[in-house]
Amino acid sequence: MPLEDSTRIRHMIEAAPEALSYCADMDEDAFRNDRRTQRAVVQCIQVIGEAANRVADVTQSQSTGVPWDQIVGMRHRIVHTYFDIDLALVWQVIKKDLQPLIDELRKWEREQS
Repeated sequence: MPLEDSTRIRHMIEAAPEALSYCADMDEDAFRNDRRTQRAVVQCIQVIGEAANRVADVTQSQSTGVPWDQIVGMRHRIVHTYFDIDLALVWQVIKKDLQPLIDELRKWEREQS
């Protein structure tokens, strides 16, 4: 495994809980009305996607529980449609996808030790 991959996966592991922490005490309405939190969370998701995009295929294949293509696709959507981000989709990522991603990446990291 390239050393850069472990660093990139570490960046993903750090950015995901950070995004969760920004909305820990919010419901979807509060999130939709808080532009600062939206931008902070979107930036974290963007970092996760950019890091995932740069993880080597061989490393990605070692962690089949990580939806690599979806993560990278979300990053592309955010970057290329920054003027029209789907906040409902971002909220879904926050509430349903980030914690399982963290768990899967941490599992992968432990297996590499």
